[in-house]
Amino acid sequence: MTKRASIIVRSMGRPELPDALASLAAQTHSNLEIVLVDATGGRHPAPPSACGPHSVLFVEGTVPRSRPVAANAGLDAATGDYIGFLDDDDWLDPAHVSVLVAALEAHPEFAVAYSGAREVDSDGALVQVRAEPYSRFLLFHDSYVVLHSAMFRQELRRSCRFDAAFDVFEDWDFWIQASAVTQFLPVTPETAIYRSSLGRSGLGRGANRDPAVIETYRKRIAAKWRSEGERAARELEDQYGAAERAFAQRDYPRAEGLVRDMLAAYRYHVGALSLAGTLAALRGEFARAAEHFARAARESPDDPATHFNLAQALEREGRVSDAAASYRRVLALAPAHPHAGLRLRRLNNSAERA
Repeated sequence: MTKRASIIVRSMGRPELPDALASLAAQTHSNLEIVLVDATGGRHPAPPSACGPHSVLFVEGTVPRSRPVAANAGLDAATGDYIGFLDDDDWLDPAHVSVLVAALEAHPEFAVAYSGAREVDSDGALVQVRAEPYSRFLLFHDSYVVLHSAMFRQELRRSCRFDAAFDVFEDWDFWIQASAVTQFLPVTPETAIYRSSLGRSGLGRGANRDPAVIETYRKRIAAKWRSEGERAARELEDQYGAAERAFAQRDYPRAEGLVRDMLAAYRYHVGALSLAGTLAALRGEFARAAEHFARAARESPDDPATHFNLAQALEREGRVSDAAASYRRVLALAPAHPHAGLRLRRLNNSAERA
C-alpha cells in the first residue's frame, strides 16, 4: 500500500491560496492528505472538503498563529508517514510528492529529501533556480533548503520543532535542528516553485523586502547556533590540516581522499579547492586543475596566489589568452608579484613569434 504523505499549508486565506491548492489537487501521489492550518485566528474562508482526489484536514484557530506556531500546529495534526509544507502563495509540480516519497523510500538512511526550487516573479517569469548540494556546514551560513521543496519522515517530529522565537527564518532554524539528526538527500528535479515577490515575511523582493528584519533574525540564528557552527568549522579545518600534512609528506592518495571528502561536505573551501587543483596538476590533468583553481578564485577573488595558480594551469592547458588574463589579474592585485610579470611577458613574446 502506498504510504500516506501530508502537506501542511499555513494559510492566511490569501488570493493565491486557490493556486496552491490546485497544485496539490494535481499531485500524482495517490495517498495524500492536505493539512490546512488557519493562521488568521478564525477569519479564514471556509475550506474545501477535498482537494481534487485528496482529503483536506482543516486545523481551526481562534487566535492568530505566527509562522512557527502555525507550522507546529500542522505538524501535530498531520497523520502522514512523510510530511512537507506549502505556503499559500507558492505551488508544487504534480510529481513533487511522488518524487520525494520515492527517494526516501529508496534511501532509508535519510530522513529528509529536498528538490530544487524555482523562484519566479509575480508574473511567473523565472528569477533563479535554487539547487544547492547538501552541506551541513553551509547550512550554518545560508538558508538554502526552501521549506516546501522538502519532505521528511514523520519521526523527525520527535526531535525537531519550529522555534516560536523565529517569526522569520523559522524554516532555517528547523533545518539546522534536523541536520543534527540526519543527512539530507538532494533530488535532481526542480519540483517546487515560490514567488518571492509576494512574500509577507520581510524576505521577499522589492517592496516586501525588509533588510532590518533579515539582519535581526540572521543575528538570532547566529547566536542560537554559534557553538554548533564553530564546532563544524573546527572539524572542517582539522580535516584540511590533515590533508596539508599528507600532501607535505607526499602521501598524495591520502591527501586526495581527504580533499574529496572536504569538498563533498563544503564545496566552497578555498584551501581544499587549491589543494585539489595542485594534486590534479601533479597528475598532468591541467583542465581539471584549472577547474578547481577557477572555483577557488571565484571564492577568493582578491587573492593573487589563487589567480596565479589558475594562470599556470591555463597556460599548461594551452589556453594562452585566458592564462594571460589571469596573469594580468595577479599583477593588478600584486604589482610586485615575483613571477606573474615574467610569465606574462613570455606568453606575449610567444604569441608574437607565433
